[in-house]
Amino acid sequence: MCKEIFCVECLENVASKKVNLPETFDIRGESIDVDSTYYQCPNCGELMYDPETPSENLEEAYAEYRVRKNILTAEEIIEFRKRFGLSQRQFAKLLGWGHATISKYESGVLPSIPHNNTLALLREPENFRELLERNKGSLNDREYDRIKAKVEDYFEDNKENLFLSMADNLFVRETSLYTGYGTFDLDKVTQIVKFFAVKDEDLFKLRLLKYLFYSDFLFFKRFSVSLSGLTYQRFPMGPVPVEYDFLLDFVIKTGEVAKELIDFGYEHTGEKIIAVDDFDESYFSKDELDVLETVYQELKDYSSKAISELTHKEPAWLETGHLEYISYEHSDRLSLD
Repeated sequence: MCKEIFCVECLENVASKKVNLPETFDIRGESIDVDSTYYQCPNCGELMYDPETPSENLEEAYAEYRVRKNILTAEEIIEFRKRFGLSQRQFAKLLGWGHATISKYESGVLPSIPHNNTLALLREPENFRELLERNKGSLNDREYDRIKAKVEDYFEDNKENLFLSMADNLFVRETSLYTGYGTFDLDKVTQIVKFFAVKDEDLFKLRLLKYLFYSDFLFFKRFSVSLSGLTYQRFPMGPVPVEYDFLLDFVIKTGEVAKELIDFGYEHTGEKIIAVDDFDESYFSKDELDVLETVYQELKDYSSKAISELTHKEPAWLETGHLEYISYEHSDRLSLD
């Protein structure tokens, strides 16, 4: 591909050929390699920038640096600011930064790493709502009321998406032996909980957590992948899903199951899980249903205490340190077949 470009060596316009050459840029002390684009004079061999996009190569290096360091783009910062109707000055006041700082970042200047981390956190609407409440004194009453209304409208309009996003942030992890090479799906986990709630009329929280553990590890034992994609952790009570209380809260908020507090006396209560209606078999394959049924049949006659004691005999619990994540590789010696 050729283009008419003025050669400063030949002092004339020449039909220059486009060439791509490897080039290294130093961005904040880090070497960034890119495939740079130049035009070469056919007479003297001079390399020239495209006059229409003279900073293209440097911009490509900066873009690569942003990807490496997970730095927000100017467009992402502008989109976030405008989501809540903030001017640059209002945004700067909330953050305690200078107006010029926001203006520079939105024009393409790389944010500092601390500033970038703050901006990245604020993309989570709940974090921004907290910032607004903490720093509302930096705004006048009219500004605060208008921005607050925008924030609440956003939450209302995106309630379901925000709910799913929060669940994903807590439970979706890179697939590995700690997730059983499975991927978390809230709907599927909810249906697993419903399966046991329908089958077991006395499904208390501790009992459910053990059902989940045995279901995932038995499925992995048979098929080399977990049923739910959940990660498990070693607790004194036995293996439990990471952030299990939040997990149950999310499942209950779907409306598919409910929680009932049972008073056992002596200021002791238990959390009983109840299915609102029947579980949906369409979420499961025949193999998955077989594993769920096997786990239920094997454990249905155990008390919660007995199931907990059973898990204490599993290599998955015995060979994992306190509060450490449990590898699914222990499933090969699971007591259930």
